[in-house]
Amino acid sequence: MEEKIEVVITLSKKQKEEIYQLLEDCKRKDFTELDFFMEQEWNEILDCPCFFLFYREKQLLCAVSAFIVKREAEISAVTRFEDRRKGLFSKVMKETLQVLTKHGIKKVSFRIEDDNDKAKKILEHWKYSKIQMDCFMILLPKKGEKENKEEVRCFTPFEIKEKKQELVEIHCSAFGGTNMESEWIFEENFSEGIELWGYWIENQVIGLCFVSTIEQGYYLSAISICKREQGKGYGKRFLKELLRQLWKQEKKTVFLQVSGENTVAMNLYEKLGFSVKQRLLTYQMIFK
Repeated sequence: MEEKIEVVITLSKKQKEEIYQLLEDCKRKDFTELDFFMEQEWNEILDCPCFFLFYREKQLLCAVSAFIVKREAEISAVTRFEDRRKGLFSKVMKETLQVLTKHGIKKVSFRIEDDNDKAKKILEHWKYSKIQMDCFMILLPKKGEKENKEEVRCFTPFEIKEKKQELVEIHCSAFGGTNMESEWIFEENFSEGIELWGYWIENQVIGLCFVSTIEQGYYLSAISICKREQGKGYGKRFLKELLRQLWKQEKKTVFLQVSGENTVAMNLYEKLGFSVKQRLLTYQMIFK
C-alpha cells in the first residue's frame, strides 16, 4: 500500500481543493467547524514548509498546517473521519515537528477535543503542556424576538474596502493582538466569502462579527466590541439583534467558539441561550 507525506511551502490549486474536500467531508460527519490555515504568504518565515499532507493510494487522508508568527507555530490538523485513531496524525506530526525545529521555531501550539484521549496521550508523550480550554457552543432558533433600535447589518464589499483600517483597529483593540494578526484574519475570512456584520451606535461602528453559513447552520467568529465601549451591555444587544436578523433569513442553529477562561463572554452567551456542545484543549510545546 503506497503511503507518502508531502512537505509543501505553498499549496497548489489541486492541493487546496483536496483539503477543502477533506474539510467538508469531516464537517458533514462530525458537525464541527474546523479551522485550517491555508495561505503561506502570511507566515513570518516564508521559506519554511508549513503544509504536511499524508496520502495513501493518492488519496489525501490527513493534513497539517502551521501558522508562524514570532517564531511560534499554531498547528491546524484534519484527518479523514474513517481514518482517525489509526496513527496517521502521529506520523504527520513527527514530520511537522522535525521541519519546524529545523527552521528555528521555538514554540508550537495545537488544539484538540477535550474527549480525544488518544490525541491527549500523543501530545503528552511528546511533552506538550495543556495551556487553555475553549468551548464550542450552540444556540437553537427562538421565536418572537423583538427588534432593537441600534443598527445591525452586513457590510457591503465597498464598505469593507473603504473602512478596512478602521475595522482592523476595532478587532485589534477588542482582542489585544497586533494589526498584522487582525489584517490576516480579515483577509482570510474575506477570501472564503464569509459575511462581516457590524453594530452601529449613532452612525459609529463599535462592534463586528464574522458570519459563515455552513451545512449545520450559522457559525459566528471574531465577535468584538471596541475596547472603549466594552462593559456597557453593547455585546449582548449586538448579538440579540444579529441573531434576530439571521433567523429572519432562515431558522438555523448558531455555533461559536470561546475561551473557557473568558467567563464574561461565557456568561453572556449562556444568557442568550447558548449551551456547550464540545470542549477543546490547546496543548503547547516549547523547544529549548
